[in-house]
Amino acid sequence: GSLLYKHSDYLQVVDTNMGYNKINHNVEPSISYEVSWDDSGTARGELRVSYANTSIAKVEECQQSTSPGGYEEWKVGCYWNYMRVFIPGESQVVSTTYVALPKGSLLSTLAKLDDPNYPFIGTGEKGTKEIGLFFVVPPAEQKALTFSYVLPSDVLSSTPTGSQYSLLVQKQAGTLGH
Repeated sequence: GSLLYKHSDYLQVVDTNMGYNKINHNVEPSISYEVSWDDSGTARGELRVSYANTSIAKVEECQQSTSPGGYEEWKVGCYWNYMRVFIPGESQVVSTTYVALPKGSLLSTLAKLDDPNYPFIGTGEKGTKEIGLFFVVPPAEQKALTFSYVLPSDVLSSTPTGSQYSLLVQKQAGTLGH
């Protein structure tokens, strides 16, 4: 499960179910990524990650806690996710979707619900930049997150015939991919 980042454009989305449940089979993730260049040659990446929770469980409010019951009860409900996005380390994050710390989360008992530290943006592994975000997707709902950033100049490399762009999208270890 090591990051394969080399000096080019790079993207990896890593999801961690933090819900004390087995809901992942009811979650349909999707990723859309576009790169554009302005007139000065600056490249900008636009990432959109969406999650649809197809669970049909009825819940009053999502609560992040262990629940009684057995495996069948654990397969439905709220999807609590800590998502990490890894991009080239020299990228400059321009904008991100703001998601308030979810009510009902264990962390909300320790922090303000509008904690300005979300999302986390910092140094990732192997020379990457990491964007981390904790959120919940209730049953029968969707959540879309968008991240915009300026890419480093080395995403374009010189070739004898001009320039070449390359992108490595690495799937999360142990998954079928998005």
